[in-house]
Amino acid sequence: PLAFPLLAGPGALTTMLLLTTGAGDAPERLGATMAGLALVLLLTWIALRSAGALLRVLGETGANVVGRLLGLLLAALAVQFIVDGITAVVAALRSV
Repeated sequence: PLAFPLLAGPGALTTMLLLTTGAGDAPERLGATMAGLALVLLLTWIALRSAGALLRVLGETGANVVGRLLGLLLAALAVQFIVDGITAVVAALRSV
């Protein structure tokens, strides 16, 4: 139940809408976009199918460690986005 909104949520739908709109009338760009979508869907399917086996290999402790590391990575990315945004605003204000 949780995976579906994350896989086909607003971010994924908006990204595909922008990529297909950006392809315009170029069939090769649209084909490349669809091939990329198919590749991501295939990799996601493989990851979800192998999740049980991976969990058995990692164990509960390993899964907790991986979850915490990914959470730390997400927090670091969020901080970087905030710093980039503040830097862009300050640069824009200086140019005015």
